Amino acid sequence: KEKGKSKADEMKEKGKSKAEEMKEKGKKGIEDAEDEMDEVKAKGKNKAKGKNNGKGNAYGKNKGDLKGKDFGQQRAKEAREKRDKKMKEVEKSVEKGKKKSKDARSVLKEKKEKTNKEYKDKKISKKEYDERMDKIDRAEKKADELDEAASEGNRVLKKKKD
Repeated sequence: KEKGKSKADEMKEKGKSKAEEMKEKGKKGIEDAEDEMDEVKAKGKNKAKGKNNGKGNAYGKNKGDLKGKDFGQQRAKEAREKRDKKMKEVEKSVEKGKKKSKDARSVLKEKKEKTNKEYKDKKISKKEYDERMDKIDRAEKKADELDEAASEGNRVLKKKKD
């Protein structure tokens, strides 16, 4: 019986310590929640005061000496300049792509002719010929993709200019 009693007492003590531990966790959780609420309230006050907190563009916050219509016209001018700069970059990219494709096609044409000549002159085997032609075909497909991307860029540019 004593052994059973001591075991019961031991379990009772464990239960009490566990209850105390859970109580402490509960208190800590409540404190954390209160801290979070304070932070949320502070953020809300900042938003109410007009602080941007790094979200959005906040155009008009730093107008300098400009007011109303003058500020709007300045913003519009800056936006047009930014758009024009971006369009020039796209045009350069399209031209670069076209040039790259043209150069690649001329190299591929030469390689194709050379491979055909070597095969006719029996300098390379049928297997090597097939491998080279396969590589050339894959490269031509890549050049086609580059041409397609460049023409898509041209369509976008024309659409933007109109």
